[in-house]
Formats: sequence, C-alpha cells, structure tokens
Amino acid sequence: MKKSILLFLLTFCVIFIANITTAQTDDIKAYNNALDKLTSSTKITALKKYKTDFPKSKNLHRADYYLFKEHLNIAEENSALYYASLYIYSRPENSRKNAYNSVAYSLAEKKLGLDTALVYSEKAVKSARKAKSRSLSSFLDTQAFVLHQLGKNKKALELQTEAIKNRPDDPSMLYFLSIYQEENEFRQEALLNIAKAIYLGQTGEAINNFNKWLKKEYKDINQRKAERKKIVNNVLSNNIKKQENDLISKSNTAAYFGKMSIDLTIANKLALSTIKKIDSKTPVSDLIDLRYNYAIVLNAMGKRNQAIKELNKVKALTPTWMFDFWLMMGKIYESNKNVTKALDSYASGLFAYDDDRLVRAANSLMDKNDLNKNDLDILLAKKKKEASSFHPGKFKGKSNGKVVLAELFTGAECSPCVASDKAFDMLSEYFNRKTLVILEYHVHIPGPDPMTNTSTLQKYEYYGNNFGTPTVFFNGTEKLTGGGSSLLAKNRFQVYSHIIKKYLKNKSKFVISGSAKLVSNKVNLKLNISKLSKAKINEDDVVNIALVEKSIKYTGSHGVDKHIFVVRKLLKTKDGKSFNLKNKLGVSTADISLKDLEKELSDYLSAPDKYGHWRLGPNYKGWRERTDKVNSNNLAVVVWLQNTSTKEVLQSHFIDVN
Repeated sequence: MKKSILLFLLTFCVIFIANITTAQTDDIKAYNNALDKLTSSTKITALKKYKTDFPKSKNLHRADYYLFKEHLNIAEENSALYYASLYIYSRPENSRKNAYNSVAYSLAEKKLGLDTALVYSEKAVKSARKAKSRSLSSFLDTQAFVLHQLGKNKKALELQTEAIKNRPDDPSMLYFLSIYQEENEFRQEALLNIAKAIYLGQTGEAINNFNKWLKKEYKDINQRKAERKKIVNNVLSNNIKKQENDLISKSNTAAYFGKMSIDLTIANKLALSTIKKIDSKTPVSDLIDLRYNYAIVLNAMGKRNQAIKELNKVKALTPTWMFDFWLMMGKIYESNKNVTKALDSYASGLFAYDDDRLVRAANSLMDKNDLNKNDLDILLAKKKKEASSFHPGKFKGKSNGKVVLAELFTGAECSPCVASDKAFDMLSEYFNRKTLVILEYHVHIPGPDPMTNTSTLQKYEYYGNNFGTPTVFFNGTEKLTGGGSSLLAKNRFQVYSHIIKKYLKNKSKFVISGSAKLVSNKVNLKLNISKLSKAKINEDDVVNIALVEKSIKYTGSHGVDKHIFVVRKLLKTKDGKSFNLKNKLGVSTADISLKDLEKELSDYLSAPDKYGHWRLGPNYKGWRERTDKVNSNNLAVVVWLQNTSTKEVLQSHFIDVN
C-alpha cells in the first residue's frame, strides 16, 4: 500500500513539474511570438491575447512596455499612457526610476503625452538623486529633452549642463547640449560642442545642424571656411591622444575631416595609410571601421565608386544596427542612379530594427522614382526570411593544427543574446571540434540565469568584469560585443566565422590529447600535453580545464530553449589557481566528482547573493527552474593553454566524456 502511494506521489510530482515547465515554455513562446509580429496592430492584438492567456506570467510587465511602445508608434496617446502606467507601477516602488526614465524619453521622442513625460522624468531624477545613482546623468539628459520638447529650453540647458559634467565625452549628450545652447542663442558654444559630438561619433542631423548654424553665424563664405577649420582644429587639439601607431585614432581623424569637408587631401592620405596597415591580425570591428571611415573621405571627395567598393568589402560583416553605414551606401547608390541597390541598402539597415533616417530615405527614394510603397515591405519581408532560414553548411577548409577557442558570455534573460546564441549553434555545426572549441559562460545579465555558477563568474572577472552580454572572446585576445534578435544570427555567424578562419591559419607549438571516462559518478580525466622543440613556455602560461554540459534544456525570457557547451566547472589547484603549464607537460590525471559538482551548483542557486555579481536586488523573485542537476551522459571536457598576461590562447582541445 505504501509503495503504491509513493509511486502515485512520484508520478504526480513528475507530471506536476512537467506541466509547470510546459506552461513556462508556452508562456515564453507566446510572448516571443507576439513580439515577432510585423505590424503594430498585429503585435498589440497578440500581446493582449498573451496577457489574457497567461495572467500570472513573469513577463507581463514587459508585455505592457511593448504595448505602450506599439500604441505610441501608431499615435494612440491615451492607450500608450495607460500601458505605460501599468508597466511602471508593476515594478517595486524602489526600482521604478529606470521605467520612469524610459517611458518619459519614448514619449518625448514622439512628442506625445509631454506633460506626463515631464512628471515621470522628474520622478526619475528625484529617485536617482536620493539613491546617489551613477545613472543620474542619463536621467537628467531625459528630463532636459522633455523640457526641450515642451519649449522650455532655458531649464533644459541648465539640466543638460549638469548632466554632462560626469559624461563630458558622450556624443549624444554633447549634441543635445549644443541644441539647447543654440535655442538659448549661445551659438559659438553650440558650434564647438556639436563639432566635438561629430568627432566622437554623433550622427543624425548633427552635420546638417553644424552647417546651418555656421551659415547663420557667418554670412561671408570665406569667413565660414576659416571658422570651420578653426573649430575642427580646436576639437582635434583638445581631444586627440597623439598615438602615431593608433590606426583607429588616425582613421577617425580622417573621417572627421571628411564629415566636416575640410583638408580632404590630408584626410585621404591619412585614411589610406590606415587601410594599408590592414592585415590578417586586424580585429573585425577595426576592419569595418577602417573601411567605413575611408569611404566617408572618398565620398566627401566625390569619389563615389571607390567609396562603394570600400563599403562592399565589409558589407557582409556589418551589422544592421550600423545605420550610418547603410544610409551612406544607399545615398551613394542614389547618386549613381542605381535605385534597386539604394533601396536594398536602406532595407539592409531596416529589416531587424527601425531607424527614422533610413525610413525617410527609403520613402523619399520611392516617391522620386514612382515606386510602389509596398516594394519596401516586400523587400524587408524577403530579407527577414533569408536571415531566418539561413543554414551555413559545413566548413571545408583545414587548419594548421591550431584549434580555435571561442568563448561566449551570455544570459538566458538577455534579449540581444539570441543572435549570438543561435550563431554559436551554427558555428558548432559548421566547424568540427578539431578546428573549433566552444565554451558558453552564463551570467546574470540582465536578469537571473540559473546556469550561472561561481566558475562562470570567475571567468567574467578574469576578462575584466566590465562588459555586457553577449560578448565573445576569440583565442582570448579578440573581443567582440553585440548581438540582437534572431534576425541578426546570420550576421553574427558571418562575423564569428570570419574571425575563426583567420585564427585557423596560425600554427600551434603545442599538442593536447587525452581521454575522459565516467566511472562511479566521477569523470576520470587523463591528459597528455606536449610541445614542439622550438616552443617556449612562459611563467604566465597556464592550463585551463572546464567540464561542460554539451546541451541544457532551459527557456529564459529571451525564448532560446537549448544552450550548448555550458560551462559547469573550471578545475583549479588547491589554492584556487589555474594549473602551471610547465608542471602539466606530459601525462597527468584528475577526477571530477559529479556529486560534489551538483552540490556546488545547488549551493550557488540556493544563495546566489552570497557570491557577488548579483545585480537584481529586490527584483529577484526566484528561479524559473533550477539547473543544478548534471546529465552525466552529456558531458565533455575542454582543455586550453593560455597566457594569463596577454590572455592569448596557445592551443585548445575537446574531449568527449565516455
């Protein structure tokens, strides 16, 4: 009888837990499906249904936020304000300042509900001052913007002046400071600050405003030319760190001359000198910037065909969020009367995100050429389909014995991590483990992730403890931050695989081999590390060993339900350090107790705030589900040799646990 009752209870618990997990998965799927709708009206309908179907979902406040944004997009002010209030007041009272600020800025952008926006921005600033928040400058910036939209530019200038004290090199803040200075008739100061903002990367209407204000201030064309050069030289002398070998600094200076239309011969010579320095070691982010900056100079010189060639060299690597890149490409194609490629360029910057300038440019292009307004929508739908259905195939190249290590810092609550997570799935299928080894470290950014553990947090500290997610490190030295929705997965894969192929051309002076067997709930690891005769070992060279779970099923708020090569433990010496390479040459063994590991994971999830890196405070309401059980039939060991000073990975190796 007791056995029957026990069996019934066990079965009931399994079914109950399965139902909870299924409900959570259905909840998140419905939420993400709603966000994938193409129009505001269809998103609104789907989000309302989601709220009705899942009234206890943890994502309700996020649904209210998107309902606010979509109603704002279609200028339904009352509905937008209603959902804004639901979103704000669902948050704990002591953590509403970010919500107040976000809503206030969105309202000000659309010039709707400005009186309410002012109230919210004031509350955000008051709360930030009371908490002595490091984000006070951002909240002041928002309040100033709201006041500007209300026509209260004197007060806006006062607040923006305070805001920028702690962020003097923020291009957006400088830009708006110049706007408020111009509105208050401080034009000389406005010209200098907007010129500085352009140098630091501000785009949009900044260059147009600079030229317009310069014309207002100086009627004589020769005087304007002289003052333009004087202002630019002033900005450069105060902001350039004179580093003769800094390619990006040189390139940015050249691009600045191009944007400001001065000294174009010098700019061309400077930009060309940076292009000639591009080689196989150039980081991909620098590669894009160098080509793009050179294109800016060429375009300013009227050399449009050369400019387009430079842009096309990095087109496949450039993310859709680099709106200026796609805008310039489209404008050049327009100048060359190539309407098809111009529209395609604008669509390349719009299919995943909205940008008002690209939308205006595309609409203007269609109006001028009597195109059907549906042409852009059809093109966007095509690009979305191509991005969603992309399959990379298999890598057919060879390595020189080098096994590349790609380390992804990600989070199950991180929406921009979706693109990187899916791109890493593609990488794992495209490259085999003899060419590429993958590690995924989960961290609590921006929300609680139960796959986080003390080892992943230690690695986050090792790489600087100062970056967001998703961030990838290739061979320990090349860092790349930035992701996006699933529509960006194809781009992220193209960028990542470009970097990996570059490192595969290198040769390794070390060889790692070994085996890992599961015996009595322990992983028995046997390693053999050898070096070529010419290899030198530094004191800072260490052996890192990670136990990974090859896949874990878990669905966070971003909707990804499978996570690969998840780091569960980093093996350390008794004093908590990595193993010295000199001491690990030859054959060595280690045992990893899965029982002890599960206890470590469980202890962490039971009291995560004791271990630091806990950013959520009162917002933490418990785990969606715990992931402290390890699937012993789904394990692998990753071994890599790394220099702790340079962070360079010398060699990597992947071992399946049998």
